[in-house]
This record gives sequence, C-alpha cells and structure tokens, in this order.
Amino acid sequence: MFKKRNLILPCVYFLLLLQITAGGNMAIAESQENSSNQIETISWENLIPEGYDVTEKISKYKEQLNQFRDNDPEAMAIYGNIQAELDNAPVNTALDGKTIKMPGFIAPLENNNGVISEFLLVPYFGACIHLPPPPMNQTVLIKADSGQGIKSEDAKKPVWITGKLNAVEERTDIGAAGYRIENAKIEIYIEKK
Repeated sequence: MFKKRNLILPCVYFLLLLQITAGGNMAIAESQENSSNQIETISWENLIPEGYDVTEKISKYKEQLNQFRDNDPEAMAIYGNIQAELDNAPVNTALDGKTIKMPGFIAPLENNNGVISEFLLVPYFGACIHLPPPPMNQTVLIKADSGQGIKSEDAKKPVWITGKLNAVEERTDIGAAGYRIENAKIEIYIEKK
C-alpha cells in the first residue's frame, strides 16, 4: 500500500531556515552602533538568545511524525506540540530597552482607513497569514507612532522599523510575539545597490 510522504516536516524546516536567514540581504543587516543617536541596526538572528537552537527543538519530533500521514489526527497533535514550543521560544533579554532598527514583513492586526498601524513584524512574507507563525522570539508586535503606518497597498513590501524594543510577551489572534515596539517609526525597505 502506498504511504503518503510526510511533507509537512520538510516545510517546517524550510520555514525555519527562512526565518533565520529572513530572505537574503534584508536579514544580513549587520549589527552596528550609530553613535549619533544610539540606534542599533539588528538582524533576526539577534533576537534569538545565545545557545537556543530551534532546529534541535523541532528535530525531536521527526521520528514521531514519520509514523503518520500529514493529516492524521496524531500528526496534527504533534504539530500542535511543535507550535506550542515555538510560541514559547525564549527571547534575547540583552536587547530589552534598546533602540533598534530592523527589517521585516508585516502581518496586519489593525487597519484604519487603509493605513495599518498595528501589526506583527515577521522575518518572511506570509508568516501568520498564509503560513504558520514563526517562533515567538522571531515576532515583534509593532504599534506605529502617531501619523505613522503602512498603506494597505504597501502591506506586501518589506519595511524598516525603528523604535525601543521591549522583551515582553504579547498574544494576538494570529501569533505570539516575544517583543514589542511602541511609537515605531516605519519606512518601506529599499535595498541598497
């Protein structure tokens, strides 16, 4: 009898790889200090505390998942366990209170008259909406500064976020965030050539 190949686990690994690399040059934004205003440009890797390995957490489920078809209720329960671990991934508390600038994609939470003013900043396009949410330490709740926001038509574009990063857990309808930035400055990401 033909047994359906388990395709979800390779997809999970692919998404984890994407979240760590966050789409090429955008995530390679090197950590640097700007002495004039103390804004530190960080990448998604900086949000992960030293010694934490998400692939190690996920790999312990591989053998169990290989025993089931993707849509098997037992497999779905295992996927739930994986997401629970991702939703409780530790944050890098060394960044708490720092003013940072980082790139990412948005998963909208609040849209007022065509302007998105509250959203989750995520490392890859489609996270939380079309794909499962990334680990909590790879998700930042953004609340735009007054007069700031992203036009709905620009929601698919990558953005730069600047503001004071707080290591605080936030739960939303579409995913858990390990960080929050209030009064964020938002600009469309433009790759330097």
